[in-house]
Amino acid sequence: MHVRLHVRLHVRLRARLLAGLVSVVALVVGVAPGAMAAPGDVTCGGPGDVSSLNGTHVAGDLIIAAGAICGIDHVVVAGRLVVLDGGIVWPQHSTFQGQTLVGGAGSEIYANWSHFGDITASGYAELALFDSSAGTVRGPLRHVNLGPGTTVLGDVEVQASAAGVGLLQLDRATVSGHVYTSGAQVQIGGTRVDGELRVVDAAEQFPSSQPGAWAVMVCASTVAGPARIARSHHIVAIGKHPDATVLCAGSWAGGLSFGTLSIVDNFHSVTVASTTVRGDLRCYGNSGPRGVDASRTKVTGARLGQCAVPAAG
Repeated sequence: MHVRLHVRLHVRLRARLLAGLVSVVALVVGVAPGAMAAPGDVTCGGPGDVSSLNGTHVAGDLIIAAGAICGIDHVVVAGRLVVLDGGIVWPQHSTFQGQTLVGGAGSEIYANWSHFGDITASGYAELALFDSSAGTVRGPLRHVNLGPGTTVLGDVEVQASAAGVGLLQLDRATVSGHVYTSGAQVQIGGTRVDGELRVVDAAEQFPSSQPGAWAVMVCASTVAGPARIARSHHIVAIGKHPDATVLCAGSWAGGLSFGTLSIVDNFHSVTVASTTVRGDLRCYGNSGPRGVDASRTKVTGARLGQCAVPAAG
């Protein structure tokens, strides 16, 4: 599952940029609806347009018009990147020195080998970064994939929105700050988090009763700080799935490590395996049908609550 967004967006955007279309460079300098234009700002495309911007420097903001599709290659933007509702942007080898603002449903950023400042979403948008970097990533996002070779220098904060449950994927990425999610499905593999991991009210984006379904899945990753998984509405699989479904394989095979680990008030079954907890393992209030199985976890500190070792005799 961790490669599907990469393939889906690549195929969809490439098809919409190229299939049946004449190559177009559409640069319209002026005021885009919902964005304040200033001297030096550039608007890419208009509603329904397929446009490209290559090998240039934008002194102000780059604005992706509502409903437009814009391919960007070897571009430096001194100001902000503003993606209006329904706008789609595909940067490669580009740098955005200011803040990136992403609009609502239908807006997408799919980036390779590019560098961003802080990324903030205001709606149910999609974000995929590969071999790229960002300052922070925040907002209610439908799908976030921080893929191989990607570094976030600050925090990642992803929430659900009124439009539905989001999905956060960290695939062989590095987050130098904290990772906080609320109301999102979470999949983490081969990733390093230098701060805290906090997952609250996780749910499935596409609910399934099939074996192997999950709300939280963590494989082969290191969290330097404390980790807390609370109030998940479906299975929590850390290192192993309660159904014994193989999830942590290939580039996601290997052990996990947390500073401390707290598993609290989850509504479904929890398994923790192939994991080292350098501090305490705390398990309280979990009510899943199979409870919490952390028997294959190495704990340097204390095992507390439902994860306590039964007294002998």
